[in-house]
Amino acid sequence: MSKENRKRGAMASPQLLWIARFDYRGGMRVVEHEHSFHQCLLVLGGEVDAHLDGASHTGMPGDFFWFAPGVRHGWTVLPESHLKTLDMKFSLPDSWMSGEGIPQTGGHAPRPDLETPFRAVYACARSSPKLRETRCNLMLHAFLLQAAFAPDAAAVPEWEVSGGQPEVPGVVHRLDQLFSEAPAHKWTAADIAAQLHLSYRRISQLCQEETMQTPMRILREVRIRRAKELLCYGDVAVKEVAELTGFESVHHFSRSFREEVGSPPAAWREQVRAALPAGVELAPGFQNRLRIEEM
Repeated sequence: MSKENRKRGAMASPQLLWIARFDYRGGMRVVEHEHSFHQCLLVLGGEVDAHLDGASHTGMPGDFFWFAPGVRHGWTVLPESHLKTLDMKFSLPDSWMSGEGIPQTGGHAPRPDLETPFRAVYACARSSPKLRETRCNLMLHAFLLQAAFAPDAAAVPEWEVSGGQPEVPGVVHRLDQLFSEAPAHKWTAADIAAQLHLSYRRISQLCQEETMQTPMRILREVRIRRAKELLCYGDVAVKEVAELTGFESVHHFSRSFREEVGSPPAAWREQVRAALPAGVELAPGFQNRLRIEEM
């Protein structure tokens, strides 16, 4: 294949420009703007007020946004929320622009099915530079086929298709949800039993059967998980993190955190924040612009 033909072949395929696993503190916003390329955003956690071509859309975990070239867009993170996203910017060849499923302005839909292929593209971008651009563009191509041409793939739960019923969540899942809603609460056996409408003995038995853990062990894991979020994404002192996650003292929190994670809270925060990327630029000459500001 000649150099010119290879160039034409490359132009006929989507090209990944930039991709990131990005996180926003409450009160941050991306000012409204427009650009000459496409952008996709998948909400992993938190809540966002997205603005698309003059209209406002509330984004929840699993929601997918597509912003087309030339269309003004931006988003605001609610003050009490903490937004976690996957975000990519890419160009499409002219032959794609009139294709079915390609938004001419933009779009918003619940698409939790896109998280796995989105993460795959991101993982590829962070891999070895050798052949990375080519591999990422191939993975982007596959991702866009699923995103553009299967818009209703995630709309119907499997149990509705099969005629069955949704599976009742196990006791461990119910405990995780319960503790996640109020990690700082001083949970007692009586509280837990009352919330799940089971005896504490029965709850403990079911936990052992599911995961070989006790309810209190699950509570500690939930608290440590919440502590990680506060340490990594919030400007919160270690002492305050201990209070917000229900530990008896900062000493108790530090000891428990070290046992679970392997390093003290402050040291862990420094390591993780240093490793958080602002994004990976793929296309030669492309420079991403971050339009983030505090409200």
